[in-house]
Parts: sequence; structure tokens; C-alpha cells
Amino acid sequence: MKLLIWIFLLLPILSFGQENDYVRIGGTNLSLVPPQGFEPSTNFKGFQMEDNPYAMIMVVEIPGPFSEIKKGFTKKAMAERGMELIKKENRALSSYEANYVEMEQEANGVVFVKSILIYGNETQTVIVNGMCLKENQDLFPLIQDAISTIKLDETLDVDPRSELAFTLNEELINLEFIGVVGNGMLFNRDGNIPTESEDQLNVFVDKSFATVNASDKEGFCLQRLSQYDDPYELDNDKGLEKVAIDGIQGYSLFAKNELNKGETIRQIILFPEDGSYFIFHASYQEGYENTESDVDLFFKSFKVK
Repeated sequence: MKLLIWIFLLLPILSFGQENDYVRIGGTNLSLVPPQGFEPSTNFKGFQMEDNPYAMIMVVEIPGPFSEIKKGFTKKAMAERGMELIKKENRALSSYEANYVEMEQEANGVVFVKSILIYGNETQTVIVNGMCLKENQDLFPLIQDAISTIKLDETLDVDPRSELAFTLNEELINLEFIGVVGNGMLFNRDGNIPTESEDQLNVFVDKSFATVNASDKEGFCLQRLSQYDDPYELDNDKGLEKVAIDGIQGYSLFAKNELNKGETIRQIILFPEDGSYFIFHASYQEGYENTESDVDLFFKSFKVK
């Protein structure tokens, strides 16, 4: 569950439009009436404003129970993460129980306001997150209304991988697909969360939502290592090494958990020329034959679409 939380490290009444104003969000069975000026995003599942990188409506699927995920949206839990709960109410979406949340969050010196719909069941939770800068007083009501128009078509069979920017050979080693989280895919040995496999292997491969200024690519990789919930120490025997997968250059490292002795992570970050990045993360217990080679083989099957 820590990994899921990390993957997610997350009023005027206006016309909702006519039926033909609805736009389906690619890779999902959700549709909504996007605010004027919002277009389908090529960086994530949802919509964004071309001339305002801080304004977006993003869908994030989490392979965890709604009953647990919604506990993170209480006033106390959010305050502990530097967020302020403004409003919360129960709603329904098709046959699903749902919560609607409005909140404020400060990040990198600016304040965001968010209009969020959360729904799911005991196996999966979906979060539709609409946000903009608090200073955009005229824009936030439009986002709120767009969130209110969300419809769910439970008869639509959708491949959640269809909108991802990459593929992996899922038949190559003993792994089970858990689900799509953001722009990435989560796998483990047995399909359980948390995994009950002996080597405790979890694998997550993701693409950044936006471009980054990573002139110091080695430093960027080490900084990402410092952002995990537990402290990790770089394995100096294996070090930080240059790698290339599918023709994209990057860096690979191994690190050991300083609190959970025996846990190792493998991290690879690739930097395509468009300024985005792909991150590969695997965590596992040491001492199990083939686990490290399985991870290496699986990561090397990565292909950009």
C-alpha cells in the first residue's frame, strides 16, 4: 500500500452541455463534458489546457480497495500530508459508491485547488482529479462542473493498457498484471496486494506526466531514490551505471532498505529526447535465485509504442 500511495508520491451553477458534448477518456469507461479550452491529453488519461500546464483533469486507477483508499481523504489524514480538506460528500456513480472531495494543496511555492471524485470496489479504486492554481478563480468552477458531469459505462470493455506509451513482454517471466496506475503498470508474482510471494517482488514501470529539467541526470536519479517512504542506501558495489533500453539512454542503480534489512530495489530511469522520463522500479527480498535476473530480463523487454 505504501507503493500505491507513493505512485500516486497525488460555486456558480453552469450548464453541463448536451449529450453530444461528452468526451470519453481514452483507456477508461468514463466520459465527461470537458471545460472550454481543455483537450484530451497525450501525457496522461484525461484533459489539459494547452496554455496552462497547471490546469488538468486526470484519471488515476489504483489496484486497491475503495474502502481503504478513501480513508486517506479525511481531514486528519490529508493535513498530515500538507493538504487542506475543504469539502467532502458521499455520491454515487452508476453502481459504485463514491466520494466527492474539494481540497487545497501547496506544492513548490504555489497553491492548487482540486475537485476530486473517488469511486471503486474491493479490488480497484479510480480517482478523477481536476485541478488548477488557486489564483485561477474563474477556472476552478468550470473544473468543478466538469467533474459533476462524469458518467460511467459499465458495459464498455476497455483495455487499460491501450493508452500507455510503452509495452512490456508480460509472458517473459513469472509475473501477474495488477493494473494500470497513472501512466504505468504494476506487477507482482501472485496478484495479491500486498504480495504474498516468497521473494516479495513488486514491479512498477511508469512514464512521467510532464517534462522535467534534468540536466544532471545522475543527480536526478539519486534524488528520486530519496523520495521513497523508507530510507534507501545506494549499493556502492553495483553503483550508478549508464544503461540503454530500446535505444533510450538512462541510469540504473541498486539500493538497500535501511529499515527493512534484506529488501533491495532496482531503479532505472530513461530520458527520451522530449524531456519526459520513464522510471522502472522493482523491490524484492534478497536471497532468492533468479529474482534479480528476472527483473533485468523484464525491464529489457520495454518498448516504446
